[in-house]
Amino acid sequence: MCQSNSDIIYALDDLGRYRIFRSDDRGQNWYIYSDQEQGVRHGRLDRLPTFAIDTIGCDKVYGLVDYDLAVYNGTAWRKTGVLDLAGYSSTSELGNYVRSVAIDPNNPDVIYAGMISSGISDVWRSLDGGYNWEDISYNRPRVGI
Repeated sequence: MCQSNSDIIYALDDLGRYRIFRSDDRGQNWYIYSDQEQGVRHGRLDRLPTFAIDTIGCDKVYGLVDYDLAVYNGTAWRKTGVLDLAGYSSTSELGNYVRSVAIDPNNPDVIYAGMISSGISDVWRSLDGGYNWEDISYNRPRVGI
């Protein structure tokens, strides 16, 4: 549910297509907001979604494209590039991917992303809506988020 407008609700399709549905009237009527199959889940690796909603505008949703955190504005997905900064390994057993995302409730330009792989910088923060990222793992154990 959108924090600033409780009429807006999102739901995820769990039938293998991974669509994002949206209701603007508290769930009375629904429409497909995004029909991209890579939008929220890691497929066979992890069935739990990586998904967040812009806390103020409510039109932006965050999910995954090619295992990288991406933002959807109602028209198109934009990869944020945080996965490349953290280190993506397609040769490791599971590979790395963005496992968690959190949006600051008071400033939707502040985004946090957590990586699944251990042994790498696994907590990242963007202060500009996902265009630039900084590693904020500091000295915490590198065990994945």
